[in-house]
Amino acid sequence: MPTVSVIIPAYNAAEFLAETLDSVLLQTHSALEVLVVDDGSSDDTSAVAASYGPPVRLIRTENQGAALARNTGIDTATAEFAAFLDADDLWEPDKLARQLDRIDERCRFVYTDTISFGHEELTGIRMSSGGLLPSGDIVAKLIEGNFIATSSVLLDLEIARRAGGFDPKFRIAQDWILWLRAARLTRVAAIQEPLVRYRMHSGSLGSDIEQRISDCHGVLDEGLTMVEMPEASKAKLRNRVVANEYLYGARLAAAQRRGALARRCSWAAFSLHPTPYTAKQVIKSLLGPRLTRWLGSG
Repeated sequence: MPTVSVIIPAYNAAEFLAETLDSVLLQTHSALEVLVVDDGSSDDTSAVAASYGPPVRLIRTENQGAALARNTGIDTATAEFAAFLDADDLWEPDKLARQLDRIDERCRFVYTDTISFGHEELTGIRMSSGGLLPSGDIVAKLIEGNFIATSSVLLDLEIARRAGGFDPKFRIAQDWILWLRAARLTRVAAIQEPLVRYRMHSGSLGSDIEQRISDCHGVLDEGLTMVEMPEASKAKLRNRVVANEYLYGARLAAAQRRGALARRCSWAAFSLHPTPYTAKQVIKSLLGPRLTRWLGSG
């Protein structure tokens, strides 16, 4: 039976960690080790993890950030596969079993759709946005934007190591760059059902948009070297991808009632990639949340 190391970085995660661990221990696939890397928490995160006992193992580190915490898990893991899980997300009971069913010699990387919960205005959003998640050779698609949630990934541990783990120079896009590097080493399979519940709360809504954009440029600098296309086409693709990051920032800002930031992000998206859709987002950001709901979510 294939073995799986579940790697959970945790920083001041005591509020949600028990529920997350319970969702792991309810998996129908039981050949697990569960590594909780407490990244220098000041709350009861370690106590929650330690209360479980095997197969949960607590690793304490100084605060070093999520990328290095995950890499500590990768370095420590002993299983054949690594499954990554944020300390506030939840898995459906058959998540790992269904992913392992898709593994073969050519495909060593399987991810699933996700669905958000926990925030009134952002609940029920799927990573797939109603479309199909890509499978196979996904490098070109992945350059266009990150559609793989960290908590949805099952990856051959050796490939995770060969790909360099999570790159700490990217504070927000550390997962995106790893998926790109790993996708060059193996074929990838997508499970279209949302087998992960992604929790949205105040701590997950505070993404620094400027950091997102900086990370996006860094990923594109590397990712665009992986594909053959004219330089003019690469420039257009870069503008479109960065515009999409600004639109994501606008959506988060609107959910937080930060109207000025939502307007700035929407305008930046339109300036980079002027389309009817980005123009509509500018108008919605100017009208405010009540008229935005009247216009709809498109």
